[in-house]
Amino acid sequence: MRVTHLVRVALALAVPIYAGNGAHRITSFDAPGAGTGNGQGTVPVGINALGEITGSYSDALTAHGFVRSADGIITTFDPPNSFYTQAPGINVEGTVCGYYFDGNSGMFRSFLRAPDGTFTVFDAPGAGRGSTGCPVGTFASNINELGEIWGWYTDAACAGRGFLRAPGGKFTTVDPPGAATTSGLGTITPTFAGLNSVGAGVGFFADIYDLEHGFVRAPDGKITEFDPPGSAGTYAASINLWGEITGAYYDLSGLSHTFVRSPLGKFTTFDAPGAGTAGFPQGTTPSSNNIFGTTVGTYVDASNVFHGFVLTLLGAFTAIDVPSAGTGAGQGTTLTANNDSGEVTGLYVDANGASHGFLVK
Repeated sequence: MRVTHLVRVALALAVPIYAGNGAHRITSFDAPGAGTGNGQGTVPVGINALGEITGSYSDALTAHGFVRSADGIITTFDPPNSFYTQAPGINVEGTVCGYYFDGNSGMFRSFLRAPDGTFTVFDAPGAGRGSTGCPVGTFASNINELGEIWGWYTDAACAGRGFLRAPGGKFTTVDPPGAATTSGLGTITPTFAGLNSVGAGVGFFADIYDLEHGFVRAPDGKITEFDPPGSAGTYAASINLWGEITGAYYDLSGLSHTFVRSPLGKFTTFDAPGAGTAGFPQGTTPSSNNIFGTTVGTYVDASNVFHGFVLTLLGAFTAIDVPSAGTGAGQGTTLTANNDSGEVTGLYVDANGASHGFLVK
């Protein structure tokens, strides 16, 4: 697996959750300045316990960050010198983490944005510099209530390496024992829900044979690697407070399936009714699980249309489709994040190929 593909997979595995069992209200929104053309628009990624949403929006030129308050006020932002901004992480205090392409240094750098709008920019100590033929830099993707940041960076050899940044700025490099450290391989962390509130983090890595596996790092630093039965490629997406992990695995035909791994290591697998079976991009891909064990994600049907889904701890399944979503290939509804109150955020792609954010209560 090449690092560019690892980046694509990491961004695809965001983080949702929904516990509604009755009528729900969908509110659509667009960040100011978001484009309305094909490939443009608003992409929510994370939602905190207060209902504040973070993500990015794209205009005709590039991507920018935004935060939407619980009462619907949207604030847009870019770190200094940013040519491209992604903001996947938010904690209960409203502190946002993410990364951007720095036009001065020519590399990706990470940032913290405080609730008052103040930026702190940082780079992992081992991050590569200069032109190396890969996405160079540091990619912060998760922040928890302790202020710890979970992410990854590419080193001088173009290998992906995980990291945990303490609130005081101390970095710990995270390399699962089986991870390759050569160009295009290595370790990636998912977005928004890959780090729980007690400091346990999940991710995935490519080994020397270019095969992907999941891993979990406990707060004490112990790393456990894992694969669901039948996996030809494993991607851990999120971890809840109790250590329950959800993610996706691909079978030999390239079809995506959802798994849930219990804190004791037991696997349960799931395929959404209506999911296509012809291989990528069809199948079932989760985004997150919440404190109640509800898993939320997206499935792609036989026509390559996207649909959101909710799966409760007891196995009840609900499909989520925004009425304004397009019904053509590559269009539809994607769930990307949740909170423990049962609020869900995500995006839908309309008939013109533009993305719009939404909130489900």
